[in-house]
Amino acid sequence: MIRGLYTSAGGMLADMTRLDEVANNLANVNTPGFKNTQVNLRQFPALLVGRLGRGGFTTLGPLGTGVTVSHSWTDFAQGSLRHTGHSLDLAVEGNGFFAVQTSAGTEYTRRGDFTLDAQGHLVTQSGNFVLGTNGQPLTLPAGRPQISGSGTVTVGGNTVGQIQLVSFASQSGLTRAADGNFVATAASGPPAAATGRIRQGFLEESNTALVSTTSQMLEAFRAYESNQQALMTQKTTLDAAVNQVGKV
Repeated sequence: MIRGLYTSAGGMLADMTRLDEVANNLANVNTPGFKNTQVNLRQFPALLVGRLGRGGFTTLGPLGTGVTVSHSWTDFAQGSLRHTGHSLDLAVEGNGFFAVQTSAGTEYTRRGDFTLDAQGHLVTQSGNFVLGTNGQPLTLPAGRPQISGSGTVTVGGNTVGQIQLVSFASQSGLTRAADGNFVATAASGPPAAATGRIRQGFLEESNTALVSTTSQMLEAFRAYESNQQALMTQKTTLDAAVNQVGKV
């Protein structure tokens, strides 16, 4: 019975993790370039239960011991491209990330709804500098910029820089940071030249599918409720066993 309490509680904890991740995915369904997170669960090793009697050992079958979170992973699937017509809205079509300079160092993002600060620097919505291929922040003079698929920026017919677009040998090795950014690790490998193309006047939408993600939330919530009900039932049974069985 005590084992059942731990099994139900473990299931509730795993479902809470699933709910947190699904809720975050839904909250960012309209965030450009957002990549949703998926949670994998795994079963604890099952126990083989049997009965030992006069006839020897009789196998009754396996006894499950609950589930736990195995790992979470980021789905880097391409989101659909939405035309905006804004000259500083950029989307990556294919493989690649924009490099941005933050207070924590260089980070990488697929979110391309950029703007200009007071000094003419190309920045993210959080004010982080967008880096060029020279590793320095890009500064744009007055005028309407033209940005090619390779990231070359021209204003008034003059080339003023090139946007840095990088890829990684193992995207799964990237870790999440603030503002939907990612940080390179030893597992991801160092940044390298990307094969994707930049589309000016477009934004990549979140790859969170609203309908299926809502279904995932309902599924996780119902699983949590089931584990909670099982926990309460076992608590009531245990209370009766302790306080009533054997009572004169």
